[in-house]
Amino acid sequence: MDATVISVSRRGWLRELGADYVVGYDKVVDEASKITNGKMANVVVNSVGASVWDSSLQVLGVNGRIVFFGGITRANVNVNLSRIYGAHAKLIGTTGGNS
Repeated sequence: MDATVISVSRRGWLRELGADYVVGYDKVVDEASKITNGKMANVVVNSVGASVWDSSLQVLGVNGRIVFFGGITRANVNVNLSRIYGAHAKLIGTTGGNS
């Protein structure tokens, strides 16, 4: 299965973890749409936290997964449940470590 992994960050080291693309904070949806020809990402990696939560959900494709760790910009988010279940999304939290 071909999967498009997009990290919403400015950190290049996320490519070393397997991200196909690292997109900046300011044009997340536009960049992800161009990269995926409008299909959006199979996997979105959010290592930043609340400030990019909404844009992480916006670039997630149907049956996609969001992997999140870290909360540099706050750990609490508001969640639109219909966006998650409507897209059949899976949320995966991790410490980002090797435990």
